[in-house]
Amino acid sequence: MLVHARHNIWIDQWELNAGDSIIGKVQEAVGEADALLVVLSQASVASEWCQKELRTALVRELDEKRVLVIPCLIEDCDIPVFLKEKLYVDFRDNKGEAFELLDRSLSKVSNPAQSRIETKDFHTDWSVDWGDFDGEPVFEWLYVDHGPSIPYSVVTRIRLIVEDLDLLEFREMAKSGTHIRFGCDCLKKFLEEDKDGELRIKIEDENEIYETLPFVCPDGRNATIFWGVRRLGEDNGMSTLFSVDNLIRMSIQHSERVLREP
Repeated sequence: MLVHARHNIWIDQWELNAGDSIIGKVQEAVGEADALLVVLSQASVASEWCQKELRTALVRELDEKRVLVIPCLIEDCDIPVFLKEKLYVDFRDNKGEAFELLDRSLSKVSNPAQSRIETKDFHTDWSVDWGDFDGEPVFEWLYVDHGPSIPYSVVTRIRLIVEDLDLLEFREMAKSGTHIRFGCDCLKKFLEEDKDGELRIKIEDENEIYETLPFVCPDGRNATIFWGVRRLGEDNGMSTLFSVDNLIRMSIQHSERVLREP
């Protein structure tokens, strides 16, 4: 069901081959995962191996605040003390409702088109949309930067238009789920061509700073990037140094991590 819901999952029985290091492969999978589903049963809570995997994930959850640990209760058992404060998904009765809760919870880390990027000073909320504009396929990324100690927000809009990408091909990409990967590949190529640092700017007032730049996509098609940045909120009388390229890189990293092959 998780596969049908477009979640990339790792299960040892699917991924391990004869001769593989079980410890190494499992540790690698836990180390790279965005979420760890802890299946709670009488057998699993008594398993020392399962306890080791869980401790590894909990350490990452505390240290990195990125991996999401989700307990899934499938039968009556003693829930480990360090999991009792977590809301668990209860599969003992209504499995349909349990799956809906699990699906919603995983969306936080498994949606390649939307996320929040957290740094020491800023939170960046972003999403990517796609569709046709005046008959042309268009990707558009929207970013909102804000922070608890900063009296303003910065809104960034990036629009990608690829020449010779007809609507039928574009819709087939969206239908097959490859459109976001295609958009990310184009953005990566665009960043490679930003030799003059045009994506690093100084914001001095409330007016939008914008630019239109041509480049060539990885498949050889010509494309155009339009980007615009605007500061909202309190005017603190100071300039803001802003890196549009960092936003692009962080959103690409998230999308590629979610879209990586299971």
